[in-house]
Amino acid sequence: MSDTPDLSNCPNCDTFLTNILTKHKLLEVQYVEFAKEFGDFHGDYLCTKCSKELLTKCRSAYRRTKKATRIHIDNYMASFPILSIAPPTEWKYKPLGLVTSQYKLDTYVSSDRVFDAMLDSRKNLFDMDGITNKGERMCIAILRQKCYVLDGNAIVGIDVDYQTYGASIIVCMSGTAVQVENIEKIHFPARIAYDSFEEHRPTLDKLKRFAKQGR
Repeated sequence: MSDTPDLSNCPNCDTFLTNILTKHKLLEVQYVEFAKEFGDFHGDYLCTKCSKELLTKCRSAYRRTKKATRIHIDNYMASFPILSIAPPTEWKYKPLGLVTSQYKLDTYVSSDRVFDAMLDSRKNLFDMDGITNKGERMCIAILRQKCYVLDGNAIVGIDVDYQTYGASIIVCMSGTAVQVENIEKIHFPARIAYDSFEEHRPTLDKLKRFAKQGR
């Protein structure tokens, strides 16, 4: 379908279009394509009157698809290795850029809490950090998100810093996002997550294409 034509009536619902008595008009082609992709619509034209209920249903379908796809993206990002050293020699990679993150916590870690974690055999190493672990996890999540935006799949040369501000502690992290081309050289979970992500890439591309219409 070409640009919106100059018609006096909507070809879909026959509503009289913009004049002195009405303000209805034909929608842009992107909204028609959106209705075809996320709704049961097979026509070529929609106007501001006949599209209301249809676009509401399409946006609901868009949000459901977005929520389901987010799970696969999160699983994929969680597989990104975080290394404080240089990339292993067997990696074939290219650097993408610096990524940084910080997270503010409002409570210090008490020594009693750390000692309690040491006595509890069910705790793991991360739990012994107490409240700072939350900051570290949040920083890592942010780094992975930024790495994903840069089309990377690993972060190397990580540096971690802790600063105090009043009764708060701020966790800061930085590193270099890289794109590892021989993904199988990272580790097996990353390969599985990558394959799953690739299966859903067409859906992700569709979500990106209709981001404006899906709002």
